[in-house]
This record gives sequence, C-alpha cells and structure tokens, in this order.
Amino acid sequence: MHNTRHLSDVRLYILGLTTIDTSKDGAMEDDIDAIEAIHQWRAGESKNILTDDTLICECMCISVADIKELFKDTKDVDLKILQEQLSVGQGCSTCLRDFRHWKDKIF
Repeated sequence: MHNTRHLSDVRLYILGLTTIDTSKDGAMEDDIDAIEAIHQWRAGESKNILTDDTLICECMCISVADIKELFKDTKDVDLKILQEQLSVGQGCSTCLRDFRHWKDKIF
C-alpha cells in the first residue's frame, strides 16, 4: 500500500511540478512506468487516434463521423465551414481552441 508522501509525489509528478526519486518512499518500477505513460500522454507524445465516435464538439454533439461526412469529398477540414454548417464552437468553444490539435487527425 502506498503512503501519503508517495501519492503526493506522484500527483506533483503528473502535474510536471517535481521529479520522482525511485529510491525513496518505496516507489516501485511499475508506478514509475505508469507515471511516465501518463506524463507522455499529457505532453501529447502518445498517438492520438480519433475514432468516429469521438466527440469533437461536446456542446453541439459533433463527432468525428459528422466531420468526416461533411468533408468526405475534400478531406480538408475547414473551421469556417464547421462553424457555419455544424455550429461547432457555439457552446463553450473549447473545440475551437483545440482545433489545431485535432484538425489533421480526422482523416
């Protein structure tokens, strides 16, 4: 069982605010591997595969499949067309801020 000090260190490490010394507090190699995987994922180093069911705009319930259907002929995702035809970004607008991160992963 992990002690409080170890869990606190893990949380700080995941947030990128500290490093983990594997020799202290009983840190285990499996823990470090899991933490490294989380850190890489947060840093965007993992493969970000979008499935057709992935919601791009949660407010308007627009999925990857919806976007693929709209741009099936050109395969060129255009933000202005998304906004006009699918109302993407009319809710919280997080999808607009993240556009450059998911745009090229649709096709």
